[in-house]
Amino acid sequence: MDSAQAEAVTEMVNEAVNTSGLATKADLATLRAELRADLAALETRMTWRMFLFGGGLLALATALERLLG
Repeated sequence: MDSAQAEAVTEMVNEAVNTSGLATKADLATLRAELRADLAALETRMTWRMFLFGGGLLALATALERLLG
């Protein structure tokens, strides 16, 4: 095997075992914490929207009752 072939084989092996794109347990734990925080914020926003929507429906029902009743 000459020098060029050895370098080509070495490069192929290095590319095959390159783990720089893999996530570590710490990476996954960080991602999990971020996702939980995002979900908690989303839950809060959705709760407020449902509360406001319910209040709007109640106001509409009251107005219709007074108008028609």
